[in-house]
Amino acid sequence: MNDFLLIAKKSGKLYSQGKRGMQGDRKALADASLDPLTGLLNQRAFKECAEKDMEQSGNRAAILLLDFDDFQEINDRYGHSFGDSFLAEAARILRAETRMSDFVGRVGGDEFIIYLHGIRYRGYVKKIAKRLWRRMKQIQKIEGNKIHVSGSIGMVIAPADG
Repeated sequence: MNDFLLIAKKSGKLYSQGKRGMQGDRKALADASLDPLTGLLNQRAFKECAEKDMEQSGNRAAILLLDFDDFQEINDRYGHSFGDSFLAEAARILRAETRMSDFVGRVGGDEFIIYLHGIRYRGYVKKIAKRLWRRMKQIQKIEGNKIHVSGSIGMVIAPADG
């Protein structure tokens, strides 16, 4: 039987299956596809997954972009370790709040992108965006420091928005 490596990227996680002895290949692929801090898909991997899913699903999907306000101020005030903990918690919440058919990526310092598979209705996407933002606002205490979280979520729905 030939060696094989089956990769499926879902919810910012990389699942792999293959014969023994492929540990190095799996780790290299994961390292190239995942953000090291959050374990979410990086920008390149997210784009590849979104394009592939859009082709297979007939362009029925939504994409949300979540951006925190004044994140640099959080890093400056509390330190980068605190900021990293905050981002890791945000990533954990996003993974927990999305379905297995969806996936999440980190595209910038404090920017996350969420792909919602098979979505057609703007009202449903708004409901999801509001739920995600409510959960983000629940991040109020990291490493003993209380913070106020603000930001925004933008959304597009395919094919309606292009």
